[in-house]
Amino acid sequence: DNGFTCAREKFTVEGKYQSFDQVYTRKDTITNISNEDIHVNSYKYRFTFPGDEYEVYTEYNNWCNESKGTWCELNTSVEAFSKSPRTNDSHTPMLALYNKQTKRGVVFHLYTNCAWKMSVRKQSPNNQLIFTVVEISPFDEALDLCVKKGENFTFPTAVFYEFEDKDNLDSHKLHKYLNKVHPR
Repeated sequence: DNGFTCAREKFTVEGKYQSFDQVYTRKDTITNISNEDIHVNSYKYRFTFPGDEYEVYTEYNNWCNESKGTWCELNTSVEAFSKSPRTNDSHTPMLALYNKQTKRGVVFHLYTNCAWKMSVRKQSPNNQLIFTVVEISPFDEALDLCVKKGENFTFPTAVFYEFEDKDNLDSHKLHKYLNKVHPR
């Protein structure tokens, strides 16, 4: 499938995109190629969409309050996060973005093994065209990821796909993907 490699003086980043029947994944790995430890303070998967007429769906998740979500108009920005790797602690690691003009959207899931953050915001550099940005990352408040010389770190996998049905987010696509990559 597709991917990219980016090299800097002290590290390389390899990103891998895979496609599974209308579902896509992204997983990046950073490798320290220097002779000293490096520290990562921020790292984001970024997805950019044209325009600004969007709605956002997020879910709150906690003991006895599982998967309570709602749609809201994107006026400025929306953020969901968990300061721990527990997926039932505060927010669910998923976010859906729905374009009100095209009546289509993209849902993002994060298979996380660390504290995480997902955000979406309107952006207009130089007061020109407005676009919408989704960012998915490890929770970066006080992030200090040490990658020792010669070692690497693989960031959590982001899973995303298009949907048309706002009620169920075309979840059959996700179920088909999960059954394929995690057979019984």
